[in-house]
Amino acid sequence: LPIEIVPIVEPMLNFPCHTAAECEDAAIAYRVAIPEIYEPGNDVTMRLFLYRHGWVDDYCVVFSLDARRTWDGSDIMVYDGPDDGPGEGTRYIQIDNDMGQPVAAADESGDLFIVLDLPLNNAPGTPGLTWDNDLAAAQFLAFEIGIEDWDYADYQILGVGFYESAAGTATLEGARVYDERQDVYCECATDGDCQDDGSLCTDEVCDMGICNTIVMDCPDGMDCDPATGACFGLFGACCLPDGTCQEMPEYDCMNSQGQFDPSTVCSPGLCGDPGTDE
Repeated sequence: LPIEIVPIVEPMLNFPCHTAAECEDAAIAYRVAIPEIYEPGNDVTMRLFLYRHGWVDDYCVVFSLDARRTWDGSDIMVYDGPDDGPGEGTRYIQIDNDMGQPVAAADESGDLFIVLDLPLNNAPGTPGLTWDNDLAAAQFLAFEIGIEDWDYADYQILGVGFYESAAGTATLEGARVYDERQDVYCECATDGDCQDDGSLCTDEVCDMGICNTIVMDCPDGMDCDPATGACFGLFGACCLPDGTCQEMPEYDCMNSQGQFDPSTVCSPGLCGDPGTDE
């Protein structure tokens, strides 16, 4: 009999879908059963192994993750969290820009191995998928991934694993998780992609695909000079608690518990003791 060699092709995330037919073809699904040795209440983490192929100038990848589950005698239902509305368990996963190692660690082809740890049933308000913490042995879970934002590289799914840990110990690694699609931004890949406002008192930085402006923190009572980036404050006469007068910045006067007057200089009698004015 002839032998046909079947190539092994890993499923791949490689383009956002826009029509029902495209989404059906692009989605990737897999299933897992909760084993008998699982201790109810413990954390369950999905470990997703990806391999990126292809060099890219930008780096912002977002995929959706949906889950369904069932058990003996039950219908199939959406696996969601306590803060979700009915059927609203979709999560949006944005891969970290550095994934624990600089993107520059990729070889000349842009190839990079990526590992994501996604806690399934962590407590609301903690980083993870925050789905219900009522998993039990013999429950059957199914997951579906669809690409949302793409950097034009190919992302092969090499494998998916699940592991159990003590309650409250699972950590989100390699990604950020959002409940709403509109909360995910992909406007920058590096700090250089963010528009400089020309002020030396601010720094424009790219944080997980979002441009943020970091403002220099000057002491109370002082402002930053946009031309130099230096902090400055009003300068004038300060009447100190001991009755002496010294000319100093308003900030220093306040710290000395003095009375500040920016419109004057120290002169005899200004602070009530002409013998100690300076």
